[in-house]
Amino acid sequence: MQADYQCAICSRQYREKFNLDRHIIYCTFLHESKRETDNSAELESEPIPDTRMMYKWMQEMALKIEKLEKENDKLKGVARQQNKADVAEWLKQNCYAGEKCPPQKFGNWVAAHILPNIIKHLETVFQKDLLSGMVDLLSECAVGDNLPIRAFTNKQYEFHIYEKDKTDEGKMEWKKIEATELYQWFALIESHFQTGFRDHWVVPNMAKINGQDEAFSQRYVLYYQKILGNGRMTTDSRYQRLRQHLYNTIKQKV
Repeated sequence: MQADYQCAICSRQYREKFNLDRHIIYCTFLHESKRETDNSAELESEPIPDTRMMYKWMQEMALKIEKLEKENDKLKGVARQQNKADVAEWLKQNCYAGEKCPPQKFGNWVAAHILPNIIKHLETVFQKDLLSGMVDLLSECAVGDNLPIRAFTNKQYEFHIYEKDKTDEGKMEWKKIEATELYQWFALIESHFQTGFRDHWVVPNMAKINGQDEAFSQRYVLYYQKILGNGRMTTDSRYQRLRQHLYNTIKQKV
């Protein structure tokens, strides 16, 4: 079997990394600098503990290590709970009461602020691609202090939207939105780019498209391909990029 790991000090090779890790500690000691070797000579005059004393010392060290590991696990658990509570508590304290609530739910916000502005970014799609047009659209619209969609620095790529709950009462609440559901909203926006292209570019230029102007017909085909998102980037990759961009645009500290 080929050795995949090599000591940077003595060039000895190992098949398993854990064997290399064990070796490095001792190898480093053997190849320590002359100054370190001379200084360590001072310790050689100290008495060597007998077996019983060494056993007792190892027991004490094992207890201390175990205690540190338990404390470390406890702190990690507290940090995880704190991060989870911080987001919910922040939304509860800052985005629930009275004027602090978003003025409309997320779906209405998309319909009122995102979709009507698509036509302004058609030219970006024509000159670049669909991703660029959607990025510019979100950059323009996803601004402000009272958006019905929120993301936080301690929860990377996690989004919360302001929507009605699923009970009969239909109260407004903040809920975590999964990537798949967010991608459905991106798909809706994409479909409106296609509708906007049809209504605001194809229909007004129908005579030219059906005419004898071959250059204009080729232009139509190119624009149509770009509106559909055709190219090297898959739909899933485009949505991942949009998700990252939206997160970086609206993220805030709790």
